[in-house]
Amino acid sequence: MKPLLDIPLHLVLEPGLTLTGLAEMVAPSLQTLRDLHTIITIDDEPPKSNLDPLSALRSELEELTHKNILETITIGVIVGTDSSCEQGDEWGRLDKALTRSGWSALKRVSLSIQLSSYEVGYDELAQALRKLPETQFPRLSSSKTVEFKFVVTTALA
Repeated sequence: MKPLLDIPLHLVLEPGLTLTGLAEMVAPSLQTLRDLHTIITIDDEPPKSNLDPLSALRSELEELTHKNILETITIGVIVGTDSSCEQGDEWGRLDKALTRSGWSALKRVSLSIQLSSYEVGYDELAQALRKLPETQFPRLSSSKTVEFKFVVTTALA
């Protein structure tokens, strides 16, 4: 069945909220939804966001496995003033979730992390996050079937 409208779903997540329930929300559109764009904001040291910089996105995507025709997943993470950003396992779980079987239409995954501050000083965090493709995204980084784009930027707010 060809979709009547091929419109991407754009979700912007405010600080402190999670994407819990995303899979249930998009379930009625899974046979037509090709593009999913999310922007997740981590701002001023919210403890739960720091533990899961993806705000439950990974677990929600796992629920969509085998049920979707998603071709493009674009994830933006904005880390606000004086916040830290988890650099470990949750990122790697996303790599595993998107490289298992069940994503037959997936062609592109883009992940951008923007560090925003009123002061200069994100150098160490930026350098650590730029290593994520090597340390936490080995499958997406070396995939022959899925184009993986990853970028970390810094900006003064």
